[in-house]
Amino acid sequence: MSDFGRLFGQLVARKREERGWSLAQLAVAAYGDDGEGGEKRKSDVLKLEQGKARKPNAATIRKYRLALELTQDEIDACRTPAEIELAQFARKLFEVIAEAGSQAGLSEDLTSVLAERYADGNPDDFDAALRGVMRALEVAREDRARLPSNLDAAVNDIIARIDAMNDEGLVEDALEEIRREVDAQKERAEEAVAALERLQEKALAQAILSRSVPEVVKEVLSTLPPGDEGHEGLRVAYLEWMERGRDKGLNFDLEVSVALARFGMEAYKSRVLAGNCSNDLGVSLALLGERESGTNRLEEAVAAYRVALEERNRDQLPMAWSQTQGNLGNVLALLGEREGGTDRLEEAIAAYQSVLEEVTRDGAPMDWARTQMNLGNALRILGERESGNERLKQAVAAYRLALEERTRERVPLHWATTQMNLGTALRALGEREKGPDRLEEAVAAYRAALEESTRERVPLSWAIVRVNLAGLKVIMFDRTGRSEHLIEAEACICAARDVFEEAQASQYLAIAEIIIADISKRRVQLK
Repeated sequence: MSDFGRLFGQLVARKREERGWSLAQLAVAAYGDDGEGGEKRKSDVLKLEQGKARKPNAATIRKYRLALELTQDEIDACRTPAEIELAQFARKLFEVIAEAGSQAGLSEDLTSVLAERYADGNPDDFDAALRGVMRALEVAREDRARLPSNLDAAVNDIIARIDAMNDEGLVEDALEEIRREVDAQKERAEEAVAALERLQEKALAQAILSRSVPEVVKEVLSTLPPGDEGHEGLRVAYLEWMERGRDKGLNFDLEVSVALARFGMEAYKSRVLAGNCSNDLGVSLALLGERESGTNRLEEAVAAYRVALEERNRDQLPMAWSQTQGNLGNVLALLGEREGGTDRLEEAIAAYQSVLEEVTRDGAPMDWARTQMNLGNALRILGERESGNERLKQAVAAYRLALEERTRERVPLHWATTQMNLGTALRALGEREKGPDRLEEAVAAYRAALEESTRERVPLSWAIVRVNLAGLKVIMFDRTGRSEHLIEAEACICAARDVFEEAQASQYLAIAEIIIADISKRRVQLK
């Protein structure tokens, strides 16, 4: 047991003795009357006091806090500073989700335990923890809303028992219990197949509640044929978890997709299938890496893509090879953007150029245009770090090639994004060149982007373009001294700030405030 469990047990024992209570009396005060004066639960009290029980979770702590009128300071004295910080994080998360848990018909004990587990799983990211625990609450609500089984009363009794354990906050014990029941059910006759399926659904829901990636994977795999025959089902399951994690911001679901991909890499005898799983692993790791401040996940994604390229042979599987090369280029470009320097960006550019050797404009025009766009991004970032203009000019050329297929009529939002990136590259060139031509071209590109990236359709993208246009107009004012540039810059940035405030986009809001301050200084100069 952890030091906290031991110290908390000592605190409980001391407070019980100060009140002159027996173990049974404290059991009644903490857990309620069991009909036998606390005799059924007094062993739980003794194990906790002796430090032999599982580490007390939030629900258990609350029971003893209320029974013995413990103060938060007394409880925190049993914790390390890191444990105190995590407990505060979990309490804050619980405050936010308490109403949702109640509406889902879940007890406060279960809701608080879920808050604790998802806080522990995402200790540095409140939004990620909130998304994860809300997903767990949704799973619990949907599971409890299912109609009782008409197969066997014993099945309903098992599920009711698991729900009762959850309501006490005993999610780990409940997971062990449902696992035992599933294993027992598997040993029964074939007529129990339907009951087994229901219990497996319950086990999957319980694994999600417990935030246990291995248990979720175990349940997913239990429904698939063994060996290479199960690859189609595994692929479907991987996509389900990856896409939900990607689209809904659920890191836990992405972690499950990572584990599923790793399983396929190790399990499949077919090297092609294993290579496909390596590519999938890279995709999930890259998605996680984009959300994290460090680079470890991105480095793992690079390694996964390189393994995939060994199996996705260019001569035999040219399109699969080019897909992985493009994925590799994206991660290398992101690493290069975060790390500084030029090596990663050079690698990314080489990866994109190799893709363009296989993905031609005639054969796959939209894939070709997307690769040109990505190549332009890498060239632009690299050009901004170098003193010469050649890379920036190459970036402009790549964006303009992309726009030949990414037309406004065909893909209006992609067209707008490419126009914005083109404007940024032109702006970088214009800042280095003496004449106004590049800056005017950049203005035209930004304004074109705003024709499709409207505030009504994509407010955040619209605001980002307005920020870029505002910064560009400040540069043009500094060069020309013409007040209309400053007036337009101010109008652009104020409108963008309103959107950032509505979206609580603090990073962009800080950038907007800096530009507003710069404009204010220049207005003073005008006077």
